[in-house]
Amino acid sequence: MPDDAAKKTNGKIVTKETVQALSMWTQDALDKRVALIDGSREVSAPTAKAISRRLSENGAKTFTTVRSLPFLLSNEVLTYCERIRIYPFTARYREALKATSPDMNAAWQLHSNSLRQSEVYVIQERGKKLLGFAHQIAVELDIGTPARFMKFDARFNKKFERRLRDRHRVVHAHEKPSLTSRVTDMMITSDDTTSEDVQNHLMSLIFKMADMLPGEKTDDRQEIMKRLLDVPNMYAKIADEEAFDMINIFFEELKATLVKG
Repeated sequence: MPDDAAKKTNGKIVTKETVQALSMWTQDALDKRVALIDGSREVSAPTAKAISRRLSENGAKTFTTVRSLPFLLSNEVLTYCERIRIYPFTARYREALKATSPDMNAAWQLHSNSLRQSEVYVIQERGKKLLGFAHQIAVELDIGTPARFMKFDARFNKKFERRLRDRHRVVHAHEKPSLTSRVTDMMITSDDTTSEDVQNHLMSLIFKMADMLPGEKTDDRQEIMKRLLDVPNMYAKIADEEAFDMINIFFEELKATLVKG
């Protein structure tokens, strides 16, 4: 990402300053291009159509000249990257939730498992569409760069394959559920009336999950429980790193879309 944006990250945490720097980079890159051509020129029919797909009829009327395009795209980038910035909160809502009943707690356990996977999919789809829009603007400004939205899609799929696959498993009943989904499903149905056999099976699944956590394999139950208790912190940290990866992949493809070199 741009040096200004990189300096405004907090470790691997995407900040508001990072997002604003990426938006400003977008406008600056396009402003430099517009300065070389006739900025008062009306946008072409394909670009006008692309704008109308993203804005209301009244909103689209504001962006009819080439000169208006840098601000439009930078604002779209700002909105999209802000969504990436708040993505890690899907792993932190539980810190703010005060369950008023066992049912509320069970509902949260169930829904939070699918919320995060779905948000990854939303970010992928919106990023792909935004890069397609950015390419249309690049064409309008005669930048001469290739479309990169399919490259973004492929890179995103590869990086977040597990989350996207889990989303598919959650949605489609014919799919074999992941271990995490199986544990979640069993936890929301378990209570004081659950049979000992079911409780033992649930504990067995939980310990299998512990084997997947970082660290050397161990049979020490105390160490396993320690790792399991640290899962919420690890869960949140991984979400921060995922957002950082998302914004990096997006920016690299955006740069390749808007800057010839």
